[in-house]
Amino acid sequence: MKSTLLSALFCSFFFLSCSSDDSITNGASQSEQLNQKKMYGRSSNQIVNNTANLYDLTGDLQYQILVSVVNSAPANTLSSIVSNTNTAALNNSGFTAVAPSFTGITESQVQWVMNSTAQTVVNTSGASTAGKVELALLLDLMDGAEAYDYSDNYDVIVEFEDKIINATNLTAADKVLILRTTSIARYVCFYVDDKDKDWGGFKNTLHGAIKGATTNLDTAITLAVACGVQQNFN
Repeated sequence: MKSTLLSALFCSFFFLSCSSDDSITNGASQSEQLNQKKMYGRSSNQIVNNTANLYDLTGDLQYQILVSVVNSAPANTLSSIVSNTNTAALNNSGFTAVAPSFTGITESQVQWVMNSTAQTVVNTSGASTAGKVELALLLDLMDGAEAYDYSDNYDVIVEFEDKIINATNLTAADKVLILRTTSIARYVCFYVDDKDKDWGGFKNTLHGAIKGATTNLDTAITLAVACGVQQNFN
C-alpha cells in the first residue's frame, strides 16, 4: 500500500503536533469551512472530501467545473479550453459565491504551466523554503498514482494533509497553498477513477493548482481545470 511509502518518507521529517493554527482557520472563507461530507460517483461508500482540510472546497469546485468542461462542447484548442473553463466557472453558483470578482484565466497562464517543469512550478510558488520542500514531496508522492487504487491514493493524501495541518515549520500561507493543492489532488484522483479517464492530465492539473493557488482560490481551481483538460482529460 502506498501509505507505507508515505510513512517511510515522513520518518525523515521531524514535526510536532500543535494547537490549531488560528491564521489558517481565520483565513478560510465561511463557505470553505462549511463544506459538508460529499459522496460522488458509482460507489456510495467512496468518500472524496476530508473535513479536516479547511480548504476542501477547492477540490470540490474543481471537480464540478472539470466535469462541466469535459461534458460541454468539444474543446480541442487552448483558446476553447480556456473559454469553456471560464464559462463553466462563472456558471457555477458555488464558485461565484467564493470568487465573486473572478474575471477569467488566460491562455498565457495555461501555456506557462504546460511549458514549466515541476521544479520551476515549486520554485515560483511563493512558498517558504519549508513549504517548497513539502510541495516537492507532494508531487513525488503523486508521481505514479495511477498504479494504485483510489482508496490508497486517498489515504496517502489525507495522511499528508494531516502532517501539513499540524506542521509548526510552515507559514499560514504555505498551509493554504498546500492544502488547496492536496484537495484538488484528492478530487482529481477520484475523477480519473470514477470517470474511467486516463491519467494524462493529472500532472499538469497539480502544477496548475500550485501556480494558481499562489494567486487566489479561483485561479487555483480554474487553472487546474484548464491545464488538466489541455494536457489530456478532454
